[in-house]
Amino acid sequence: MTQDPFIYLLITLTAAHIAGDFVFQTRSDAERKHELPVLSKHAGLAAAAAYVLAGVWSAWIIPLGIFLSHGIVDRLKHALGKRLNTVRSQLGLFLGDQFIHIAVVIFVAVLVADTVSPARLFWNEQFGNAYSTALILLGGAVLTTKVGGICIGMLVQPYLEQIESNQKEGDTGSRGLTDGGKIIGYLERFLIYVFIIAGFPLGIGFLITAKSVFRFGEVSNPGHRMEAEYIIIGTLMSFAYAVVAGYAVAAVLGMV
Repeated sequence: MTQDPFIYLLITLTAAHIAGDFVFQTRSDAERKHELPVLSKHAGLAAAAAYVLAGVWSAWIIPLGIFLSHGIVDRLKHALGKRLNTVRSQLGLFLGDQFIHIAVVIFVAVLVADTVSPARLFWNEQFGNAYSTALILLGGAVLTTKVGGICIGMLVQPYLEQIESNQKEGDTGSRGLTDGGKIIGYLERFLIYVFIIAGFPLGIGFLITAKSVFRFGEVSNPGHRMEAEYIIIGTLMSFAYAVVAGYAVAAVLGMV
């Protein structure tokens, strides 16, 4: 089945961006992107992935646009990152960076879709919708696992710093984390809301079981309340992220 060029390009270029930023890029590359050779390598891999996965061989604007945008945006991100000291601001910078990259992907997809016929979508002609479906599933898997790990790690870092600070001061942590109970309540209610809207009430039972296990440990050893709340918050954040990502990928698959 032939796809609409814009939808096809949006899927393939988004998958290429995910691959370029979270599969091909090593930790060393991410830390050294202020160096021109490393930044050029990263931008080049992202551009090559976009060109190959899109399969519109005559559209040189795809690799050119992705290469230039990655180089410029990542350079600016590094310059701004040096001025940001908090974990939350670093998370905001990370999400802003991703938002701009996806905006560029949409812009390039619009430009190319207006000039290309469905018959020139190489991979769609070879494999049909199965190609786009595979990219959505693989991209969703990376977003759920690796990208989720980055985001959750940044979100829980302040709580880990609280624990380490209290341990240095000799505090047992029996008072719990600052706003720990409130955050747990927000996450619980959000997950219950998602489960009910999605028609999956059994997920609420899993939520209650998981929380009960951690709370039992907190009651049996109240001196470790901070650690227990840290684990609960991290688990619920991870669980919520995966649930939302899973439903989002399923919704996208339904449109292919």
